[in-house]
Amino acid sequence: MKWITLIAILFCFNLKSQDYAEIQEIKAVMRAETQAFFQRDYEAWKTHWVHDESVFQAWNTSEGSYVQRRGWEAVNQNVKDYIKINPSPYHNNFFQTNMVIEVEGNVASVSYYEYASNPSGDLFTKAAGFKMLRKEEGKWKLSTVASYWDYDYRYTLDDVIKLVEEDKRKNRLWTEEDRQYLLDNLNRTTDELLAATESLTDAQWHFKPTEDSWSIGQVLEHLALYERQYYIERYQVSLRPPEPELNASTNPDAYYIDWMGEEQKHSAPGSARPLGLLKGKDNWTNFKVIRDMTIKKISETDLDFRAYFCTRSNGVRWNIHQLYVLHFAHCDRHLRQIHRIKAHKDYPR
Repeated sequence: MKWITLIAILFCFNLKSQDYAEIQEIKAVMRAETQAFFQRDYEAWKTHWVHDESVFQAWNTSEGSYVQRRGWEAVNQNVKDYIKINPSPYHNNFFQTNMVIEVEGNVASVSYYEYASNPSGDLFTKAAGFKMLRKEEGKWKLSTVASYWDYDYRYTLDDVIKLVEEDKRKNRLWTEEDRQYLLDNLNRTTDELLAATESLTDAQWHFKPTEDSWSIGQVLEHLALYERQYYIERYQVSLRPPEPELNASTNPDAYYIDWMGEEQKHSAPGSARPLGLLKGKDNWTNFKVIRDMTIKKISETDLDFRAYFCTRSNGVRWNIHQLYVLHFAHCDRHLRQIHRIKAHKDYPR
């Protein structure tokens, strides 16, 4: 039964890794196709399209009408003629935001907003867009593009930046309740670790139940190593593009609490193994400094913790919120270890 469960978990992780790669490729194709058109690079533009009669393209005009093309021949000829008449690259800025991407086998759909500037880059027009893509020979290609432009209003660059940020906030996945949940549990585990260690003698800090086991001091050193690692990782992950769509395939938060709650022994990686060189209460001070930094950052951040995802070497993805759920649950795990050490028959009294 354990092998079946393990196979199921690994299969799930592979799906997540695959979904991530697919979504990144879809985003890249969308952006590359738009850039090729604006750069008037016909040869590059056509490589991003399916070449058959299922192709469809439509957009509304500033005169209140619309234009539509059906089939690759019509779409291709329209763009080819347009670029021939207007060969100069169109050096504009454009933003694609509020993407909702759904992938079903070899077909994907994307709804989004786009802000495209005039050549001087000082005024923007907004469109609501819809695209469909199909996978051919391992590559995603466009089969449908529909754009609905709002010609009645022009936006400045400052307007667009504000609107993009507003869209992000509107679609924010990480709530204030989520923030408070992390803060409550990080503060709780901090208080419980202090209560468990504040009156320890030097002998109690360094007592080891067996030659190969850890002392309470080493447990705190281990937690401090992870505290630093996660603080740095949070910053590094925040520099990547957000990936909110991955929440559809990630494990629930409770999974990480259950993982840290299991009785099975875990093995720390080399980077998180304590050396045991710190003396007594220095282990608490070492931990508390970085824990205070973590709590301050979570209290003040505007980052959507559920939109940015960490990556592990085995393909597992979890968001920053879950990183810290895992972390406070990890502290609970080692609080139980501390209580076991203190209950040992040879523990100094």
